[in-house]
Amino acid sequence: MGKQIEPDFFQIDQLTKRYFSIASARTYGKYFEINLLDNFGETYKDAAKGVHNLIRFIGSKPLGAKLYNMAIPFVGGIIEREAKGGIELLIQTRWKPHADPKYSGTFEFPAGVLDKPYENVYDTLAREIEEECGLTLKNVKADSQTAALQPQEDDKVFGFRPFCCTQQLKDGKPWIGFIFICEVEPGVEPKAQLSESKDPTWVPASKVENLIKTSPEKFFTLELPAWEYYFSQK
Repeated sequence: MGKQIEPDFFQIDQLTKRYFSIASARTYGKYFEINLLDNFGETYKDAAKGVHNLIRFIGSKPLGAKLYNMAIPFVGGIIEREAKGGIELLIQTRWKPHADPKYSGTFEFPAGVLDKPYENVYDTLAREIEEECGLTLKNVKADSQTAALQPQEDDKVFGFRPFCCTQQLKDGKPWIGFIFICEVEPGVEPKAQLSESKDPTWVPASKVENLIKTSPEKFFTLELPAWEYYFSQK
């Protein structure tokens, strides 16, 4: 097929081509109202080759202020591990130049939008960590959650206590989110998903703390309060 540049993106001869799955189309179209998304599309040309599962996407995007008439919920994880020199933290570079040019190039921890209705926040957290840096969530530190409750039988709810919450109050997008302190399965090196982030690496906690104190503008603004909570309690 050619040389893979990043997931689903290939160099074929002199051209670059992106191939979509339902999952990746949903990610790229997360700010659209999805009217149709499946893999039942076909053309006469492709049908003749036996291809009958092209991705179909039809979406509509609200204009202007209507795009942000509600807060955007997200979940994120400060990932730490024990090392010989002490605690290390996973830091990556936010890289969404088309979707989020304002903050692309800043340091961040893995985080993502709660864009699947009724998905458990812990499942979202695990999914985002795996998608953004190729690591597997092992546990959430100091976790606190209730059992799932179904008083009406046809509904289900549960309570949980994140490490902290952050909210964007001005400019940027109207994010509001839940941050957890996490541990991942050992023995696997982080691997970037270039369509969202790059250069994931383990950094001594003391170095991260010092960099935040001296150059806070280098970090994703939305996550700075979580770092403040983290280091004030450490």
